[in-house]
Amino acid sequence: MHVAHELKVIWMAMVPVIELRGAIPYGILRKINPWMVFLLAWFGSTIIIAPVYYFFIPCMNWLESIPKIGPVFQRFRDKVIRKGHKLGKVEFIGLMVFVGVPLPGTGAWTGAMIASVLKIPFLRSFIAITLGNVMAGVIMMIIYYISHGTVKLFSSP
Repeated sequence: MHVAHELKVIWMAMVPVIELRGAIPYGILRKINPWMVFLLAWFGSTIIIAPVYYFFIPCMNWLESIPKIGPVFQRFRDKVIRKGHKLGKVEFIGLMVFVGVPLPGTGAWTGAMIASVLKIPFLRSFIAITLGNVMAGVIMMIIYYISHGTVKLFSSP
């Protein structure tokens, strides 16, 4: 076991865009126990929920007040709001499924931003996003092992 790789899995899972979806394949390819990879990636993508939830609005307000770049951040906030409104009245399930589907732009970062903008209570958001992270992690493990098995099946001995 190489501790540096475990720390990289946690760090990668904390980074927007990469998140748990990129950290899991990285950890498995580094020969870390798959259950450990799952837990490390889940932990990394979960610990960012509170900071993103609580600091997103103040940061966006500040960035939008900067004359030349403010409109760029206003468009970004509008995009987050549009994504959030797709959740509809089923906020908890919608947020969980949104985070749980491992597609670009649907991870814990975006989920926490949406929850913040829509003013979904923190505890409710945290639980939904955390469960979505578990769902995304399981899906990523399944995808990795199916694709890895397919490659092994068709590779020459």
